[in-house]
Amino acid sequence: VCKWVPPTRVIQGETVQVKQTTDVTYSSQLSAKTIKIEKDCNKVWDKICERRNIPRKLHQLFLSHGTTLPVLYTLPKTHKVTGNINNLRLNDLKVRPIVSCSGSPTEKIGILTAHLITPLLKFLPMNMSNIHEHLVALNNIEKESLAGYKFYTADVSALFTNVTVDTCISNILDLAHDHWCEINNFGLKIEDLKDLLEV
Repeated sequence: VCKWVPPTRVIQGETVQVKQTTDVTYSSQLSAKTIKIEKDCNKVWDKICERRNIPRKLHQLFLSHGTTLPVLYTLPKTHKVTGNINNLRLNDLKVRPIVSCSGSPTEKIGILTAHLITPLLKFLPMNMSNIHEHLVALNNIEKESLAGYKFYTADVSALFTNVTVDTCISNILDLAHDHWCEINNFGLKIEDLKDLLEV
């Protein structure tokens, strides 16, 4: 039997019962957080636009208004389902987490940031954009040099969740510093990219 427990909140170190449930809602907390993130993003973009004399129309294009927080959902990894699907338990289902940032406070400057850093990938020798590129690279290796070697694939567990944000930003900025003049940087500087990545 479930028993309803009235909500409480802490005021000046003392736990008090909430008189009306409308006093504390997740909705208002999420709304406040969304507005704060939106303001932070717009403040960074305002600063960059002022620093670089960005035209007003372009400035307005990347400002966020009326946004919502990103949504987390999952997609099942159907290729990893084993056994009889009729007897599948929830714990047996493997899923891929997806965060949809459509309409989020960071969406617009995220698009700009992606356009700035995606061209940098071509300067990374280990980056291959698709399987065809990988196969072409393998076919270009002389067969004699492959004698005695075996090929295998590896699935790295939680690779990106184990890399700190600061390390990622530092690595991107190092790569950008080496190749900034070789990409379309839209008239922005590396310090602007740093501000965009840190927001």
